[in-house]
Amino acid sequence: MKSFLLFFILFGSLSNPQKKNFIEEIDSVGYYLGLAKFNVKTNDYKSALSNTQKSIDYANVHENISSRANAFSSLGSIYFELKKYDDAIANFKRSISLFKTLKPSSDAAFSLYSLGLCYMTKGDYSNAEINFDKAQTIYSALNIPEAIELLNLQKQPGHMQLPASE
Repeated sequence: MKSFLLFFILFGSLSNPQKKNFIEEIDSVGYYLGLAKFNVKTNDYKSALSNTQKSIDYANVHENISSRANAFSSLGSIYFELKKYDDAIANFKRSISLFKTLKPSSDAAFSLYSLGLCYMTKGDYSNAEINFDKAQTIYSALNIPEAIELLNLQKQPGHMQLPASE
């Protein structure tokens, strides 16, 4: 019985570090961004900003470029909703610069599209169109026709306007 108990203690102490490593490998960036998204839906922007910053910090510590890019894009989206367009632009630019080091993705295209929306809101239609064109190039390469249609609608001459808010 004592040997069984000793085996159980040794086995338990050896297996705990493995479980801990497995738990640490779960994407904390995604978790914090999910919390931030929930907080935005409940109009708790202070918590949304806090959780987004936690995701950025976690991505920095783990040197995960893709996660950092997504976190800055999320932060940009929050600032856009708060109508803090200069802050949104700065964060979308950070996101895009990080995405440029990775292969093209729909997330990268979305950041470009969102940056275009920021410029459009501020009345800078030439920069908006440049970013919409870059987003369209990525969406075309990824073969996402629905996104291309949306961009084409927004880029029509004289019709460049923000999408209807929810």
